[in-house]
Amino acid sequence: MAAKFHPLIAAGDFNSTPLGFPNVKTDKSGQSALSMLLESGEYTIMPVAAPSPSELTFPSTDSEQVIDWILVSAPCKLVSKKVYPVQFSDHQPVIGVIQIDAHRQSNAIGDVLRMR
Repeated sequence: MAAKFHPLIAAGDFNSTPLGFPNVKTDKSGQSALSMLLESGEYTIMPVAAPSPSELTFPSTDSEQVIDWILVSAPCKLVSKKVYPVQFSDHQPVIGVIQIDAHRQSNAIGDVLRMR
C-alpha cells in the first residue's frame, strides 16, 4: 500500500519564532514552540534563516520579529512569500504562493477513495 500523507497548510500568528531568529522566546530547555514543530522535518517555512528587515511581521510599526508564518507539508511547497507593510493592524500580512505536486495529490485522493 502506498504511504499515506496528510498535507497541511497552516497560516497565521504562531506567536513563535525559530531559534536563531530575532527576539526568539524560548522555554526552560532553550527551545521555541516553532523550532520544536519544525524538528520533525515534515514542515517547511520561509524564511529558513535569519530574516531580512522586510520579512519581519510584528509589530507592524518598527517590526522586530517574525511570528506570522505559512507552514506547509508535502506535497505542498512554499514557492514564495512576501510581507506587506500596513498600518491598520498590529501584524504585517503575509502572502504566499504554494505549489502542490499534482502526482502525489492524485495518488492520495485514490488512497482515500480506496479506504472507503
